[in-house]
Amino acid sequence: MDQLNLEIVSSRTYFAHDAHATLLLRRSRRVRETLSAYARSSKVVAGLLAIIGLLGVLVLAFDRILWQTAPVHANALIVFVIIDLAAGAFVLAKPSGMTFTLAGVWSALRIAIQIGDILLGPSFGLSYAQFASYLFNPAYVNPPNPTGIPGAPIDLIVILEIIVIWVTWRAGSSVRKA
Repeated sequence: MDQLNLEIVSSRTYFAHDAHATLLLRRSRRVRETLSAYARSSKVVAGLLAIIGLLGVLVLAFDRILWQTAPVHANALIVFVIIDLAAGAFVLAKPSGMTFTLAGVWSALRIAIQIGDILLGPSFGLSYAQFASYLFNPAYVNPPNPTGIPGAPIDLIVILEIIVIWVTWRAGSSVRKA
């Protein structure tokens, strides 16, 4: 009888150990999947931020009006480009919930700043609508600027920033599920 009880206890212990090992394996698999999702997302976010930075360089290179009428804004755009590239490198080097949050918040802040720029139109002698058209209309002709400068690159920047926010949000939600 003692032998039978010992086997039953031993069997239960083995079963409990097996269930615990299965749980640990599941958690380990989820952690690996999360890290893999982080790695993929970090490459996407870093690439998007690099493209955003390059589009900023394009505006700096071709927007003569920016340099002539608002050199302080041109210098701010230089800082934005540096932050974009640094944020992309940071997300790529250290993908984590914190870096994704920083990239998403930075992109949201940039969108707000770019839309807020419209409020500066009267300080340049333009109506809000005229300044918004200068900033965001890709077909607008702004001599001496080439057609579409700065509108087309800025539109692409805003679209890519929205995608960065979406990807960082998805990366964060995959962590919360794990």
